[in-house]
Order: sequence, then structure tokens, then C-alpha cells
Amino acid sequence: MTRNAHLNVGQVYQNKGGGAFLCIKQIDENVYVMLNIKSSWMLHAHNITMYEDGTIEWDYSSNGYFSELKYRGETL
Repeated sequence: MTRNAHLNVGQVYQNKGGGAFLCIKQIDENVYVMLNIKSSWMLHAHNITMYEDGTIEWDYSSNGYFSELKYRGETL
């Protein structure tokens, strides 16, 4: 397990609690903009933990809303 893991922008990550999220951008050292690839729910994920199996979770999220962006494979 890696606390405060760094994510790769453009990569999809499986959330340990469910759902797959595209990393849109890094805001600061421990905050990332994430997009749920099915629902288009956009959020700021704070303090990412990555597990040995590659799944992630975050301490809390903020600024959540339904985005007009739609995930289509590797491009939006």
C-alpha cells in the first residue's frame, strides 16, 4: 500500500470502493481531478492511497459534479 500515491494523468484507475476513474489532471501534490468513466461524475480526490493490486481510494473528495465530458476509450 502506498499512501499519497502519485497518479498518471490520462490513466484509468479502479476505485477500491467501486467504479473506474480517469485521472484528468493533478492540482497539487496530493489532489487530482478524477472522472468516473461511466457516470461522468467529476471530483477532486484528496490523498490517494494505492493498493498492491493497483486499486485506489482517497481520503475524501470535493467539488463533485456531473460533467459534460464523456469517456470514449482513451480520449474524451
